Amino acid sequence: MKNLVLKILFLSLFLLKIDFAVFAEHLTGGEMRYSYINTLPDGRQTYEISVQIYRDALGGGANFDDPLYITIYNLDNNTFRNKSIRLFTSNISVLPLNNLGPCAKKIPQIKIEKAIYIFKDTVGLNTNGYMFAHQRCCRPSSISNLFAPGDQGSTYSVLLTRAAMLATNSNPVFIQDPPILMCIRSNFEYQFASTDANGNKLRYYLCEPFVGGNNYSNDGIRPTTMSRPPYTSVQYATGHSATKPFGPTVDVVLDPNTGLISFSPDRLGIFTVAVCVEEFNPSNQSIGIYKRDIQFNVADCIVASASASIDAAEPVEGVFASCKGQTIKFKNKSLDAQTYLWDFGVDGIQSDTSNIKEPVYSYPDSGTYKVCY
Repeated sequence: MKNLVLKILFLSLFLLKIDFAVFAEHLTGGEMRYSYINTLPDGRQTYEISVQIYRDALGGGANFDDPLYITIYNLDNNTFRNKSIRLFTSNISVLPLNNLGPCAKKIPQIKIEKAIYIFKDTVGLNTNGYMFAHQRCCRPSSISNLFAPGDQGSTYSVLLTRAAMLATNSNPVFIQDPPILMCIRSNFEYQFASTDANGNKLRYYLCEPFVGGNNYSNDGIRPTTMSRPPYTSVQYATGHSATKPFGPTVDVVLDPNTGLISFSPDRLGIFTVAVCVEEFNPSNQSIGIYKRDIQFNVADCIVASASASIDAAEPVEGVFASCKGQTIKFKNKSLDAQTYLWDFGVDGIQSDTSNIKEPVYSYPDSGTYKVCY
């Protein structure tokens, strides 16, 4: 009898029952950062400014702006300069779905695009620094944790401080794109860790998104000159706040040292969340803050935490091997699962499935099989 080597992947099962209405509108977030380039002979410094804008490509809203307008305020005297930044198609990409392994089922039709606008600007050392800002309408009216969200708009900004200029500092860079999808009543974790070219100490915390760019102020929906700082926080719906974005019943934990966020959402909807990274120089002086303003989409999915083994098998680096024939008995080690779906990984057939808690399956031949549960 031929020996059977069976490799099993242990993956979370996503049984997705998505309400597509929660992904209905267009601007889903943004962020702005600076990177030091060089110092000119006259002492002025040149920085590269990067603006990232996120949009729902399936919601029927506006395309990315081209050009995108930026205002730069000298905070010593509130004088300002405007810039218009062109968008290159090579700087548009689609965000990958987060936390969906190869065994995920019924993946929803979600398409979030990211556009990156880049320009350079040269500034002289001053006392109070420079504010770079972009404002735009509109936030989706279906956002669950803001009051009249369609009326609020967004401000994406970054402050270049005197201390940062003296240190020729660059903002940190998030190591991965923001998450797109999470499931109701599931334990969700995501890593907001950043890299920092200057080696500064970083502190992560939940912060307040800013409003800007709407029909109910002098800004207009697409201003060419942004309003003067300081900027105003969004107005939250009752029971919500920057640190309680999903409401009073959901505890959101953001590790201040690692950037790991964890929570278990208990309500469907779209939730505006802002994560800030504060930089501290070797003297423990705060020299800058980088903010990511994003939307968390909570869908009506079911995540069954699945674990399994095969009878009389020995695990080797997360892989199970059996040399006792081609009929395998699977042991179920799941917690809190109510329904079961096994796919035994035989290519070319549809009958290699079972909804039994602990099935027995006879393989047609020896080989390597990926079993999804």
